[in-house]
Amino acid sequence: MSLTIPTNLSKPTSTLRPKLPQKPKLSTNIIHCSTNQEKPTNDVNSNLKAFSAALALSSILISSPLPAVADISGLTPCRESKQFAKRGKRSIKKLESSLKLYAPDSAPALAIKATVEKTKRRFDNYGKQGLLCGADGLPHLIVNGDQRHWGEFITPGILFLYIAGWIGWVG
Repeated sequence: MSLTIPTNLSKPTSTLRPKLPQKPKLSTNIIHCSTNQEKPTNDVNSNLKAFSAALALSSILISSPLPAVADISGLTPCRESKQFAKRGKRSIKKLESSLKLYAPDSAPALAIKATVEKTKRRFDNYGKQGLLCGADGLPHLIVNGDQRHWGEFITPGILFLYIAGWIGWVG
């Protein structure tokens, strides 16, 4: 792409004397600017990338579970369930009591500390995901076809079928 910019723009264009036909003068003060930008040749490729990114994002947003509402009889959201909180504290307390049996920097102690962190994260994630817990304090998966609970079963189910099919095809 090139661009020509004339430098004689500041001269007045009209004068009082009559103009006689003259040869056009070639100005030597012309500036040429050019760039080496290439136009994108793969518009289809970029459109395909944008479409696949939009598809992936929409599938993630659709499959994520919505906040739980206790619409199923006897179930409450896990973040509000006292039994769920008690179960989490009990499992962490059990791991910490077994931690006392080992030296602080030994391999089993480090493994138990990592398990304690994973357990805390798991209980936090269950509360944040909006799962429903029963009277026993355990999360329950709702698989009755209600769209609000699709993220609990449909996405892992499709992922399982995909991986099982891939293993069956390979093996």
